Amino acid sequence: MTAEQISTAIKNILPNRAIDISEAIDLLMDTLNSTRLDIGTELLQANTNKDFKLLSQLAEVSQEITVYESKIQEFRNLLELDAVQDVVINEPEEEKILPDYDKYRVDSNIEYTLYENLTNKRPFAFSIEGNKFMVSTWQEMLLKTVEFLYNKNPGKMKSFVSDEAMNGRKVHYFSLSTQATMRKPMKIANAEFYVETNRSANSIRNGIVRMLQQYGIKVADFKIYLRADYSELHI
Repeated sequence: MTAEQISTAIKNILPNRAIDISEAIDLLMDTLNSTRLDIGTELLQANTNKDFKLLSQLAEVSQEITVYESKIQEFRNLLELDAVQDVVINEPEEEKILPDYDKYRVDSNIEYTLYENLTNKRPFAFSIEGNKFMVSTWQEMLLKTVEFLYNKNPGKMKSFVSDEAMNGRKVHYFSLSTQATMRKPMKIANAEFYVETNRSANSIRNGIVRMLQQYGIKVADFKIYLRADYSELHI
């Protein structure tokens, strides 16, 4: 089967899996891009040190990563669903109908990174640059992250509005007004700035990774603390 046939079958038979795969690919693409940027830094150092063997090796690796990025992006584009469905669920309401809520509680002191699969999990808090914020939904974590970063550099955050790489293919994730193509925009507390909240947990994760990269903050320094894990209910 061709890549197009595979992607079409997944979209038609298992559309939710098409979304899962797309989000996983997005994270992979972000990581490959970060790796390529890090290689660029190492290239400059190798040139300074006149280490031409390492310089050649790094240049070749960077070039190969670019080739793979292009191929991976092509498959990612094939998985794009024609219609955008509402993905946000009412998490507090969902928890009310669970047979034994306490059974799925987890240790909220354990730190997780943004490289975790967040599907079917619920947040307790997150920390960034030593600042800890309590949250109960992934959408709340997204909003508080945007508010924190906006305070650091409003201009940088506003630039995301017109940056295609920071927005969805069919929906704007950031806007200066509610008139943009957004499904469930929410205004941040500290400015006339709106954020799309109709996003899955992993889509929010990927968006935060991109924002951190733009702000020059290490992704590994952003910590997540979980409140509950319902993964076993969805096996």
